[in-house]
Amino acid sequence: MNEQELKMLQEAFFPNPNISLGEIFKIIELEESRLDKFRLLFEGQEEFTFSMQSIPEIPISELGWSDLSTPDDAPGASSTSRGQLMNFLKNIQGDDLKQKIDSLNDFYSMDTALIDKLSLNDKAAGSRVSSVLSYLVFYKTLTSIITNFNASSAGFTFESFLAVLLGGRQVPTGEGTIADLYDANNTPISLKLYGEAKVEAGGSFKDLVNDLIKAPNYMQYVVCTKMLKTQEKIDPETKEVSIQKIKGQIASIKFYRFNFTLQNVFEILSKSSTDSRRSIILPAAYIADKTDVASTLPVGVQYPSAAEAHVDFKEIARATIEKLGDIGLGSFSYDELWNALDYSNAENEIWATKDDVAVHGRTQLGQTKVLKKIYAGERDELEGSLFSGVSRKVVVELAKALVIANEQLRSKYETKTAHLVRSAAINNAYFPKREDGTRASDDELIAASVAAYSALSDEEKMQALTQTLGYTGGKSARAGHFGLTGNMVKNLHKRESPIPEFAPAGNIEADLEDVTVKTSYVGEIKVGTEAIQRMLDQSISLINKDIFRIFDNLKTLTTSIKTYFAGGLQDAKSAESAILSADGIESKTREVSGVDPS
Repeated sequence: MNEQELKMLQEAFFPNPNISLGEIFKIIELEESRLDKFRLLFEGQEEFTFSMQSIPEIPISELGWSDLSTPDDAPGASSTSRGQLMNFLKNIQGDDLKQKIDSLNDFYSMDTALIDKLSLNDKAAGSRVSSVLSYLVFYKTLTSIITNFNASSAGFTFESFLAVLLGGRQVPTGEGTIADLYDANNTPISLKLYGEAKVEAGGSFKDLVNDLIKAPNYMQYVVCTKMLKTQEKIDPETKEVSIQKIKGQIASIKFYRFNFTLQNVFEILSKSSTDSRRSIILPAAYIADKTDVASTLPVGVQYPSAAEAHVDFKEIARATIEKLGDIGLGSFSYDELWNALDYSNAENEIWATKDDVAVHGRTQLGQTKVLKKIYAGERDELEGSLFSGVSRKVVVELAKALVIANEQLRSKYETKTAHLVRSAAINNAYFPKREDGTRASDDELIAASVAAYSALSDEEKMQALTQTLGYTGGKSARAGHFGLTGNMVKNLHKRESPIPEFAPAGNIEADLEDVTVKTSYVGEIKVGTEAIQRMLDQSISLINKDIFRIFDNLKTLTTSIKTYFAGGLQDAKSAESAILSADGIESKTREVSGVDPS
């Protein structure tokens, strides 16, 4: 191999002109370590075995805001990671979430009929390999998100992941919407990821209203529940067999989906939790003659919505943190800090309150709780964790700064007298006394509000939503936060008055069995190394005959190049072997891809 041939080989496989010899060796060693995980069986045999590590690795901690249209130089962009993931996930069949989940389950089942359904055998070699790897990358990436990240990072990264799957974009926090992402059709989606027993699809009622009264006048909720693995346990005395869940081991994720619309928001929330139901109460004067009660209420103290408070808090907190100077926090992303803190979540454990729901602008932050939320320890091994390796003493100072920032925000809403005046006015408007001095019950007020709302036009419904107790009274009136339990989400289609979004088109009065054609349940996806290995074993016959020679030549290439460099560029046999292997990779790749560079 002469100098010119070596230069051509380097340019072909190591395009960076400034790459050093040491860096080349590192690349070769990395590729060798990956290839060693393949147990190739040559000499006439046609099978080899994959391990999970063999599936392409996507650096999911760098997904960032998953807007694929974001320029590379934009703040927070990580187009390489998103682009890699998009290149795989765009091959998942289906036009929406349900179709894609159905397609993923078809792949997981992998029987003959389903392989035909996915058209894997009908595809050209390159397309078949691409399709199979796309499904495997999906399962591996999802498993990594669910099992390797802490709770805060998992939720954020899951949003990015789903946004890419749906061909959409993620919404940065503090944008004045409860949407976490948009799909390819610009559908606003609020995504919730919970443990099986902790489901609540909810948030700020005011933020929900603000979304419903602007285009497209609906908000889609996608609720995901992590299902634990189970095992059989035999009672040694009775020999009875019971099924028990294994704590910490996730087996699958179930997906549920429903839309809040102008038409159904009152119907849905009227059957929700106590405080949530109170949010939809309309003032008596509005029910009587559509009087604009909200504009007549004393200004007083009207606590901000979660989204509004988050915008103010981020500005105050950043200024407070910057005043600390260099205390040893190192370089960190403010967006990652806000995401880990999850300030806009009124049910977050960061709040120093005995109530179930905090009030933004009124409730204090708990310093110890904040520290626990943003810092897992100096030796934290969880991917995506903040301040890994930073001393606890330093992060304590950061937690103090966040508490101080919240106190500054609270100071904007401390006028107690004005608060009492507004509260009294709200009480009189929404809970008026009858002639006998009694007040109507919550159930009566909610029923009257639902009846009045249902008779309104869409334009009038938008106005009515801004008159509700949850919108005008907010959390100071023990309203303003809405929430649906897991059972409520799962059974929306079973309501006495089926929600139109879940009934077959043109058949609102259908029997329950027919209504479930469009139920809130979307599907279930398996996660975990066992599930992935099962799919790998089933996939080998579809891809090994097309790519195993490429891996063979690649291993020979890397070994030969390493030997050639190590021998001081004098080993002609190694150079020749490298050239032949490179030619083999080129020809086999051309065969698989169907691309002829000439």
